[in-house]
Amino acid sequence: MQATIYQAARERRFVIVALVGALHIAAIYTILVALDIVPTPLPITPVSFRYIPATQPKTTSQLPPTGPVVFTRPSDPATPLKPDFQIGSDQGPGAITNLPPGPADSFVPASALAGTHSIPDYPVLDRRLNHEGTVHLALSIDAQGAVTGASVDQSSGYDGLDAAAIAWVKAHWRYKPASRGGAPVPATAKASVVFRLTQAPG
Repeated sequence: MQATIYQAARERRFVIVALVGALHIAAIYTILVALDIVPTPLPITPVSFRYIPATQPKTTSQLPPTGPVVFTRPSDPATPLKPDFQIGSDQGPGAITNLPPGPADSFVPASALAGTHSIPDYPVLDRRLNHEGTVHLALSIDAQGAVTGASVDQSSGYDGLDAAAIAWVKAHWRYKPASRGGAPVPATAKASVVFRLTQAPG
């Protein structure tokens, strides 16, 4: 019992000493602050945070181009143009109009070898009957330049003159062959053979 009382008195003394020491420390600190030796403690200001959501960038709609819009009609590759190629003159024998079978951008038409395009012999019967006229022929030319076929596009009006023109052209006329992409190819051509009595030998 006596030990317990002694212990309680001891604890009270310790508390009193601690309080006295704390008061002394506070008094000394107050004096130091008053003498501006120790800076005055600043109050702690609470820091507040505010959430600002990220803003989406404004998108500007792309305006359509101004000005007139021109539409062009594409050419139809299934129906390529076939321009006529005129070689020589249509006023005398051996006039040729080539009709290329393919596109003109890579096709080179057959060209006449002038030395071979001679005038046919005048048929004897037609000469005696004073027949004259022009035979218009459609020719087929192979890749070697030979005339492999001839047909009458427009008759002279006389069977003898038509037959003589076909036989002579197929036997004697030659061409520099047509080519496509640099390679010789078969082609077609138009030709006119003129029969005039003034050109026939006497």
